[in-house]
Amino acid sequence: ETLFNVFAVTVVWLFLRTHVITVHAKKLVVLAGPYETGGDDVNEWFSTYAASDGSGASSLSGWRWPTFAYENITKPPSQIFDLTVDKDHTGTTMQAVLLSAIQMTWNHAENGVIIGSRLYDRVGETPYTGYDAVGALEKIVDLIGVAAEDVLVALIYRRPRVSQWGSIWWNHFEANLGYENFVCSKDDSEKRSEWLQNSMNPLFVAKTYHDKGWNIVVVDQEGTEKARKDVAHSIACFALEGDNCNDNWVSGLEDATINSPPTHEIDGLDINDIHNLEQLFLGRDCFYMTELDGSFRFTLLNENNIECDMSLRQYYEQYSDAGFVMNAIQSQKACEQNHVDISALLAQENELSRLNAEKTLVVVVGPHETEAESVLMFFETNASTGGNSEAAPSFNGWLWPGIDPSLVSGAVPSHIFDLLVTATDGTDQETRNALLGAIREGWFHSRKGIIIGSLLLDRVGRNPNTNYDPTKAIQDVVDVLGLQENQVRIVVTYRTPNIDHWASVWSKHFGASLYTDFVCSDEQASKRYEWLDSVLNTFKIAKTYHDQGWSVTVIDQEGTIDAGMDVSHTVACTILEDVDCNHGWVKGLEDIQSKPLSTPIIDALTAKDQEILNQLFLLRDCFYKYELAGEAGFSIINQHTAWSLCSREHKALYKQISETDFMLSAIQSQVGCAQDKIDLSELLAGTAPSVSVNSSEYSSSEQGNLDMLTHLAVALAILAILVTIMAVCLTIQNSRKFNNSAMQRACEGVFLDTPDIGQAQRSHSCYGIESRQDYRDEHYSDEGPTRVMSNLVGEINRQEQEELSKKSSVFEL
Repeated sequence: ETLFNVFAVTVVWLFLRTHVITVHAKKLVVLAGPYETGGDDVNEWFSTYAASDGSGASSLSGWRWPTFAYENITKPPSQIFDLTVDKDHTGTTMQAVLLSAIQMTWNHAENGVIIGSRLYDRVGETPYTGYDAVGALEKIVDLIGVAAEDVLVALIYRRPRVSQWGSIWWNHFEANLGYENFVCSKDDSEKRSEWLQNSMNPLFVAKTYHDKGWNIVVVDQEGTEKARKDVAHSIACFALEGDNCNDNWVSGLEDATINSPPTHEIDGLDINDIHNLEQLFLGRDCFYMTELDGSFRFTLLNENNIECDMSLRQYYEQYSDAGFVMNAIQSQKACEQNHVDISALLAQENELSRLNAEKTLVVVVGPHETEAESVLMFFETNASTGGNSEAAPSFNGWLWPGIDPSLVSGAVPSHIFDLLVTATDGTDQETRNALLGAIREGWFHSRKGIIIGSLLLDRVGRNPNTNYDPTKAIQDVVDVLGLQENQVRIVVTYRTPNIDHWASVWSKHFGASLYTDFVCSDEQASKRYEWLDSVLNTFKIAKTYHDQGWSVTVIDQEGTIDAGMDVSHTVACTILEDVDCNHGWVKGLEDIQSKPLSTPIIDALTAKDQEILNQLFLLRDCFYKYELAGEAGFSIINQHTAWSLCSREHKALYKQISETDFMLSAIQSQVGCAQDKIDLSELLAGTAPSVSVNSSEYSSSEQGNLDMLTHLAVALAILAILVTIMAVCLTIQNSRKFNNSAMQRACEGVFLDTPDIGQAQRSHSCYGIESRQDYRDEHYSDEGPTRVMSNLVGEINRQEQEELSKKSSVFEL
């Protein structure tokens, strides 16, 4: 009995599951014209080959166009659904029969129902007919109980746009009276306005239905023909999701095609007038394209060079006013008192496009636990136009886009663009669109460009914990603004010592009181992997964005601070063109500086282990040196520690360390929890010496100097005092002869330094990388006191002038 009950429950569950899936999979496809685009022929195609009476094609089996017999209905099947919109039939028996047929067909259809009407383009103001296509379709949707996400509205986009306008005039107005009468007659003003706002406005129709939560597909008729495809087949295959289709042709119906609508020339307009009228219609289409672009519920099929400058939404918006467009059309025939000069409008558009092409999008991408947080706050506070704030005049046309606080309640202003990353999956489409809209508006009002940023944009690697896709988030912004690759600049902050960065991430983002728990615990394994792979991998971040074709600048944080500068001001003064600066500081904002970052101590590691770990991070950075150095569009500002240990002979080791799994095992080996333990001493043997870290008294370079002096003291203790003193004196005397020439070294390749800092300040923050490595290889050695003394001259040459006196005092003592 128990087995029988289990079997029965299983059968019922499978039946219900299958039933639910089938119902959910059903779709309502609505063909919404518009008029004079070939929509009538498309409706006839579907009413013939998807007829619900069994006469349809097998390729469309499961899809049904409702058919029925009713003696009082004389319209052909392709036009039968006009009656659902026609207000003269509202509530009539005829309309009730029609709705009942749709319901019955829906209940029996396997995949879904297809309906269509020329009048489904009447979605806006209809002063002439009073039709309400949106209300008619909502009634049908409610009747059959289909979910919004299972409704697909298909429209046809006809170009040239003036061809559709000419057909509307020719077929629906008194063409024999001439074009001028068509656009100027006061008797036809309401009818003309209705057609201009609805049938002649396909993307407005698309936007209206899109706002109901329904899916939209717009087929570019011109692009379809150029691709040697067919509009009806393209719509069918999109709705069928490729089933029974071959290269967007329904199998078995390849010979069943529709014809292009005829073209009617517009008399009374010269070539220039026709061109201007075409651009006027395209400008209006572009406004709605900016509204729809990027939505996962909007698809443009077979698009053929519909060119819209997505950053000009504010300019295009004037075309959304049907009265304005009508005035412009009438101005061509001088029958409108409020004259609109279309040529001047188009010249303004071209000038705005030219200016936009000279602007730059600057994106601060973190990473976490660097000065990037302060950079975001700096620009949000001082360059924003949101609310009552006003950008500081020194920024000279650079803006941080302002956001309506009501759209992002509770969000930290400087973190507002985090939502570009977290909302890319469509779960918060409204908020995401609001952000993109604000970015577009900021771009329009800026003169030089805009700055945006988010710490979450550092997640460029494998993200098993969050599944973020920051590259797509930035690409969405690029697409919305219609930018070229050379208009995008990415800013990444590099924090050293690297172990400080690692320790800060542990302390502030993992909640593990013990370092060993942070490194070894399985509870946050995916999160730890993600942060190690991307957040703590500055040059991987740089390479990922550089691979997109965008310019990337790395700000060496330690080098900037050592130069007496501030990271935020350095970004403003070296990356943003024409910002008003004084020796690397934004004028009027000199008192605003970043606070020093705190660094927790890793008690679980000895000082030696910390040095080894820091060296491991530095060597991982070296892998990216040979991927990025010398590449166009990449630069480092105030380079200090970055790539200081790199040597081509160790490239194989760098590649090994660049693998995050290997890097994690190496880190875990230090605390004894690695599955495959790695001997770090053996691994790093023969590489460049490590850089000392975590000293409260000395910087890394000062600590290295102290270590060298210690070795020297041991050497002096072994040798005879008199001989040692003489050797040292001779060494100092010889070194001073050429010290000045050794002190100045030029930057390598594209590595930049702050241009506003004097030469004396720059000398220690910019080195030729290979020559610096060769120098370290030659003069740093473990071969004993004799080797150290023989290379003492070279060691002194590496030091700054002010350190020589300190060394001399020690040697003499």
